[in-house]
Amino acid sequence: MKKLLLISLMIMAFIINVHAQTKLEISNVISIELRNTGPIIEDHDVKGYYIFFQSDKIDKKTNEYTLRLTDQNLNNAKDIKFEDSKDIQLLESSYNGDGLMFTFYDQKAKTLENRLYGMDGKLKNTFTRDLDKRSQEMIVQFYSLGGEKGQNKALFAIEKNGFISVYPIREKKQYIYEINYYSTASKKQWTYSPEEGEKRENAVFLGATDSIAVFEVLKFERLLSKKSTSFITGFYLNNGKIAFEVPTTDSKYKLYPMNMAKLDSSSDFVLMGSYYDNDDRIMADKTLGLATWRLSSKGKTVSSNYSSWENDFSKFLNINDKGKIDDIGYLYIHNILETNDGNFYAIGEGYKKSANAMGIAMNIGMSLLNHGASYSSGFTKIDITDLVLLKLNNNFKVTGATIYNKNKNSIDLGTATDVNSGPALAAAIKVLGGFDYRFTQSNKDKSTFVVGYTDYVKSSDYKGLTFNSITCNNNTVTTDKIELKSKATSTEIYPAKTGSVLVVDYFKKDKKLEAHMEKLN
Repeated sequence: MKKLLLISLMIMAFIINVHAQTKLEISNVISIELRNTGPIIEDHDVKGYYIFFQSDKIDKKTNEYTLRLTDQNLNNAKDIKFEDSKDIQLLESSYNGDGLMFTFYDQKAKTLENRLYGMDGKLKNTFTRDLDKRSQEMIVQFYSLGGEKGQNKALFAIEKNGFISVYPIREKKQYIYEINYYSTASKKQWTYSPEEGEKRENAVFLGATDSIAVFEVLKFERLLSKKSTSFITGFYLNNGKIAFEVPTTDSKYKLYPMNMAKLDSSSDFVLMGSYYDNDDRIMADKTLGLATWRLSSKGKTVSSNYSSWENDFSKFLNINDKGKIDDIGYLYIHNILETNDGNFYAIGEGYKKSANAMGIAMNIGMSLLNHGASYSSGFTKIDITDLVLLKLNNNFKVTGATIYNKNKNSIDLGTATDVNSGPALAAAIKVLGGFDYRFTQSNKDKSTFVVGYTDYVKSSDYKGLTFNSITCNNNTVTTDKIELKSKATSTEIYPAKTGSVLVVDYFKKDKKLEAHMEKLN
């Protein structure tokens, strides 16, 4: 009897251990970019993870690739292996709640290929686009900036609907854009590019509702012009037709949108970003503050609110006369959250220009050596500063602001840093992964959310990377910090099951990936 009881207890312990696994190690990871790993989230809960990597080299022309799907406890649920040309390059990946999409570029075949996988691990569909010489050159240039920590540049998930991509293209003498939509539920696909327009048009994906994808479109009369006209353009997801196109101006101000949030309570959506006087140039002049527009699904303005640095934010933060937040710089808005009491929170992060001593020295040195030839590094660099949590009421008036101090980290954007304005630089910083913000995770009833960001600490007690969390539970805010010192080549942090985060380390020399859960207080 005792023996049977012991065996039963051992079996139960084994089952519990399997389901509570919080560590994962994968060997023979020949190549991986951690931005092509991510959480599988359903109804605000993390249900698992996907990891894509090169797992073997078959011969001189062929590699083996593996897509691993796990559950929320890192148990190995499914491995999908396939062989393909060594010339293919995984550019981006995305998950939308129903499926996974991967964008591959084949330099030799001159193609872009989007592969859609179901959550059963089966390949559901493949969308292939042939590239002519001009398009190939633009795609290569488009992806030349960005690292594994950078966010997606062209492929974006639309929850429970599909995926959308936007690429720069060249048509005759026009430099414009192309939007592609891929449905998850069916084989439906549509493509849009402006037939007639300005010499140059750029499109930036802001977000989507259940029926409309929303972009900011900048139109330039001349190729090298800094002066642009900005529009908010909506596309119907079911057919790709334009739902609305409205200028980002009203009688007094114009908006430079940074982020979009759909409202759970209606079909309206919210845009937030910097605003300017109507006579100002968005790409060159200073911002006056943050604006919030609420728009209907028809593109009609329901309400708008302008919070100036000088009059509104100065009640909570120290503002100088140049329209910048002292010691923080410009503010980039990463996310907008609606809470269960009808109010909102916005998560922002500071950035500002500073003198680039190395760039100045290298420019002078190269100029002397090459008789006036210039060096590509800029005279200024970008410092990423503190995190800011803004509280807004249901009319989007700022009612509070808290600064979370962190150490500065710097990023050199080359000579573009010297000439572009703060808002124009934010997009480049985001693509390059220069911001310390990592993610926001909220629960289904909108009573709790967690903001995660990294910091590099240099103190007598600890020197290394840390993960920091800001938890807001029914408007009560708490913080936590986890030390992440590691010898890994690269480290990334992802949301996990409630009360935890997932830390993924890649060791390039050992060709090994390790993942483990860390608990938050």
